[in-house]
Amino acid sequence: MSFVSKKPLQALKIVCQFYPPALGLVYKRPDNKTKMYKIQFNEMVQINDAEKITFFLFDQHSLYFNEQTVPYQQILEVVQLILSNQKLMKSSSLSFKKKQSPFTYDQAFSDEDIDLI
Repeated sequence: MSFVSKKPLQALKIVCQFYPPALGLVYKRPDNKTKMYKIQFNEMVQINDAEKITFFLFDQHSLYFNEQTVPYQQILEVVQLILSNQKLMKSSSLSFKKKQSPFTYDQAFSDEDIDLI
C-alpha cells in the first residue's frame, strides 16, 4: 500500500527533451526528496495540437500537472516548443539522428538549486 499525501507537490523545474520527445517535471516531495516525473510523448506528437496535448497531460497526469503545481500556460508553451522542434526535425536530416538528446529546456520555478542524485 502506498501513501498519497494531500499536500501538493512543490514544482521546481520544467525540462524537455527533443529526441525522443519528452517532458519532465522536477519537483520536491513532502518528505523533501527531489524527484523528476517524465512523460514520453511517443505518438502524442502526431496529434500536432499543443492545446490538446496539454489538456491531456493535465487530465491524465493530474497529480503532477495541475494548477496548484504548475501553470497551464507554462506547460502549453513547452509543448509548443517540443512540437515546433519536431517539425524542424522532420524537415531536416536531423530526424535520422538516433542519438538521444539530453533534457534541454530548463525553466525553474524557484532559485533553489536541485540535486537529483
